[in-house]
Amino acid sequence: MAAKTLSVKELGKQYVKRMEKPILVYKKPFLVNWKDIFVRFPRYCHVLLIAPHHASPDYTDYSIQGADDFFAFANSIATVKYLRDTQATRANVEKEIKEFNPRLVVHYDHGSANAIYGESAVNTPQAVIDTANADKLNLRVMSTVSCLSASGLGPTAVSKGCSCYVGYNDLHWIITTTHMSFWNCADKVHKKLVLGYSTQTGFDAAIITYNANIAYYASIGDTFTAVHLQMDRDRLTLVGSETATTCPKRLEIIKPYYELVRSKKIPDLVWPPQVFELDKEIINVRQ
Repeated sequence: MAAKTLSVKELGKQYVKRMEKPILVYKKPFLVNWKDIFVRFPRYCHVLLIAPHHASPDYTDYSIQGADDFFAFANSIATVKYLRDTQATRANVEKEIKEFNPRLVVHYDHGSANAIYGESAVNTPQAVIDTANADKLNLRVMSTVSCLSASGLGPTAVSKGCSCYVGYNDLHWIITTTHMSFWNCADKVHKKLVLGYSTQTGFDAAIITYNANIAYYASIGDTFTAVHLQMDRDRLTLVGSETATTCPKRLEIIKPYYELVRSKKIPDLVWPPQVFELDKEIINVRQ
């Protein structure tokens, strides 16, 4: 008889049982270590982040800042392999996809209709995923902040088994004086995916954030930034499954802890601040 495959919720409950005794013994608040919890679900929480930094001046002078910001967020709640700077080569990307086996691949760099780029040995752009090796995205979700690739590489990757490809179908723009407003919109897709939401939810969150930023810059008279953000919003494209997910939803893992707290079997827990900022469902559960 085939062995039963445990659900995420069942695995979460097992983890709680292992933690319950020492918590009761020490009788003190317990800090939830998200990385410790999520590492127990390696297939569903591995994130490969690709972000080279080419010789200045270059777009990657700015994109690397967006990538670092995402890494700071994701690394506290998932297992992230960060191929940064000269580590972001085609050989390393293919190696980590095979060995690290990420469910989510996130990319910040240049793109073209049929490729996304990384680093070469001489600090110049090199295609790390293109139509020749797009099959390596099989059963994975790709979220890229790069120009054009969703127009060609996205459909090709999905035809070769990629669950979902989210990127831009034309040139996207950043205004150097307000570039963080763009990253704050563009990273919503993969931030939501790390939190356990679907690709469509992440896509919708990005559109909502774009709209809010467009309205803000228009209201202060910065129509140049507003117009370019509008173009970026309209070029963001989702190809493939709208329901694909990459990580177990936090609520499934938190709920067993919450039930133990509610029934006074363990002391109240100390929750990471980003939970309250980014996952409203958890706030509702605690209330």
